[in-house]
Amino acid sequence: MKKTGMSTFAATAALMVAMAQPGMADGVAASSYIQNGLVACWDGIENAGAGTHDADATVWKDIVGGYEFALTGVTVDADRMTFAGDATSYGTLDAAGTAATFGAARSGTMEVVYVSRVGNASQVFVHTPASIGIALGETISGTTHVLVPYTTYGTEGKSAFSFTSGATTNTVAVRYAAGVPGAARANGAALALLGDAYWSSDDVSEAFVGKNNRDTISFPGSIYCIRLYNRQLTDGEIAYNNLVDQARFRGGDMDSILYVSSTSGIVGSPTPAYGAVAGLSAGETREVSCGTVISTNATGTVEYRCTGWKLYDEGGAAVDSGDETSFTYIHPSPAEYRRLEWQWEVTKRLTDFSGYVQDGLIACWDGIDNAGAGVHADNAVVWKDIVGGYEFDLTNVTVAENGMNFVGDATSYGTLSAAGTAATFDAAKNGTMEVVFASRNTSVHQVLLQTPASNGMTFGYNTVGAIVVFSGSVPKPAFPFSPGTARHSFSVRFSSGASTSPAFADGSSLNSTGGAYWTPGDSDETFVGNRASKANGFPGTIYCIRLYSRQLTAAEIVANHAVDALRFANGTPDSTLDISGTPEGVGAPVPAYGYLCELSAGDTRVVTCGKALWKDASGTNRYECVGWKLYNALGVEVESGSGTSFNYTHPTPAAHRRLEWQWVPFSGIGTVIRLF
Repeated sequence: MKKTGMSTFAATAALMVAMAQPGMADGVAASSYIQNGLVACWDGIENAGAGTHDADATVWKDIVGGYEFALTGVTVDADRMTFAGDATSYGTLDAAGTAATFGAARSGTMEVVYVSRVGNASQVFVHTPASIGIALGETISGTTHVLVPYTTYGTEGKSAFSFTSGATTNTVAVRYAAGVPGAARANGAALALLGDAYWSSDDVSEAFVGKNNRDTISFPGSIYCIRLYNRQLTDGEIAYNNLVDQARFRGGDMDSILYVSSTSGIVGSPTPAYGAVAGLSAGETREVSCGTVISTNATGTVEYRCTGWKLYDEGGAAVDSGDETSFTYIHPSPAEYRRLEWQWEVTKRLTDFSGYVQDGLIACWDGIDNAGAGVHADNAVVWKDIVGGYEFDLTNVTVAENGMNFVGDATSYGTLSAAGTAATFDAAKNGTMEVVFASRNTSVHQVLLQTPASNGMTFGYNTVGAIVVFSGSVPKPAFPFSPGTARHSFSVRFSSGASTSPAFADGSSLNSTGGAYWTPGDSDETFVGNRASKANGFPGTIYCIRLYSRQLTAAEIVANHAVDALRFANGTPDSTLDISGTPEGVGAPVPAYGYLCELSAGDTRVVTCGKALWKDASGTNRYECVGWKLYNALGVEVESGSGTSFNYTHPTPAAHRRLEWQWVPFSGIGTVIRLF
C-alpha cells in the first residue's frame, strides 16, 4: 500500500476508510502529487479530520502538517467539501496553522481543485487577511472568468489571469514570490497575465476557506483539494499534479502516464521534458534521453553527470533500470503508471575549492577552505596554503566567513616565512597569480602582496585605478582598471624576462600600458596585505590567492573567475554598507545606491529611501517603498522595518551589511480588480 502522508496522525483506521474512497481503489493517493516543497495539503479523499466523510464533520485537516480548517455549515462528501455559498458556510484556520503554512511560503505555489455551481458570480476559494495578502478566487469581466490572487486591501494592482472556468471541475495553480508578478495555470495550461502585480505572504491571524473574512463574497460549490508549496513548481510539475487530479477527482486514467523526474532536482534537459507524458497505451514506445550528459543546476553551483535511469511503478518500487543515457521506453502491458527517473551524480561542486583549475596549482590561500589554526575565528593567527600548507602569520587581521580583513595601515599584515616563499613564489618562474579582493578605499596606494625587491614581486594598485605589477627597478607593467569597492578577481600571467604580462579582471582581458615583465626570484619572506616597509597597506578583504607554476589559458582564467563569482558572491569588506533596491535602482535613496565605505563598529547613519512614491522618467512605471531589509554577508536577513527612513547602526563587531529598500509596483487607486 502506497504511503498517503498520514503518518503524522498514525490514523490507521482512517487510512482503511480512505482507501475505500473514490480515487483510491487504483492506488492513486495524495502521495502521488509532487512532494518536494509541499507544506500543506487539504484533501477531500484522505482528509483525517474528526467526522471524516460525514455530513456533520467539523474539521478539514491538512494531511501534511495537521492544521485544521474548522468547518461551519459545510457538507463533507466522499471526496470533497461542499460550501453553500453564503455567510453561514465556511472554514477558518487558526493563527498557528496560518503562520505555519501560508506564512512560511513567501515564495511558492498554491493549487486548488474545485467546481463551482454558478458560472457568473464572483467567488473566493481561499482568503487570508490583508497583512498576509493571499486570496484566490474568481471575478467576472463580461463572460470571462478572471482568476485573481489578491495581495492586500491597499491600492496595489492584483495579478489577474484570464480564465473561462464554467461549472466544470478545474485545477488552478498560481506561482508567486513577494515583489514580482505571479504566474498561473488552469488544468495544466498557462493563463494570460492581465495585471502586473504580485502575490505576497507574511505572518497573520487566521485564514478562511470558502469565503472572505468579511462574509461579503462566498464560494458556491465544492473544493476537492488545496495544496501549498514553499517553492515555485515547474510547468511540468504543475501539469503532472493536474493529471493526478484528473485520476483522483475526474475519472482520468493514471495508467496511461509516464512521469519523467530526476533525483537531484531539475537538472539536464531530458526528452521528453520533465513532467508527464499522458495518453500512452499498452505496448506503446517512446525514445527517451537524458539530454545533456553533463549538466549544472539552476543556480550554477553544482555539476552533474547522468549515470543511467530507473523505472518505478505506482507503489514506488523500482521495476527496471539501466546505465544508458538514452533508450527505447515501452509502456507496460497491461498499461500501468510508470515514473522514469534519470540518475544524476555530483561530479563537481563549483562553490568548492576543487572547482578551480588544479593543473599547476602550487599554492592556494583560501578564505573559505583555509585549514590554518583558528580558522574563521576573529583570533585567527595564520592563513594556511591549503595546497602546500605554508602559513601567512597574521598580525591584526580578522577572519570573516570567507576572507581575511586588513585594516590598511602598518599594523595589519601577514608574513610568509623564507621556507614558504621559496617553496611557492620562488618555484613559480613561469606561471599565473590570481587574487580575489575587495577594497574599502580606492583613493590611496595599496599593496595586496609583496616579496622584497630582490625577488621583484609586488602586486597592488595606485590612486588612478591602475593595477600595477612591480618588477624591481625595471619599468612596471600597469593595467588600466577601476576596481571601486566591489569584489573582483584579478589574474596576471608572468615569465622571467618576458616582454609583457597579460592580465584579466573578472574574466575580461586587460592590456598592459607598461610593457615590462613580472618575475619571481630568491628572497627571504613574502607579505600579504602590506609590503616589507609596512607602507601602503591594503584596506579591504582578500578572499583567495592562487599561484600556478604555468601560464593558464584565457579560458582557464575565465573559468576560475566564474568559480570566484559563485564562491564569493556576497564578498564585500566588513566596513561597508551596500545599498540596493527591489527592483534594482528604483527611487533616489540617501545615501545613493552603492557602497557606503569606511564604517566602523557602532557608526550610525541616517538613511532614507528618498521618496515613498517614485516613478521613472517616462512616468509609466510607478513604485511605492514599503520598508527595508538588512542582510549579512551570507545573504541572510538580520533586520527589517516598514519605515522609509531610519537610523542605521553598523554592527559590533563590524560586519558587511546590505540595505535593500523594498519597492513594489504601484498602480494607483481606481485601477484595481476588486473582489471584496
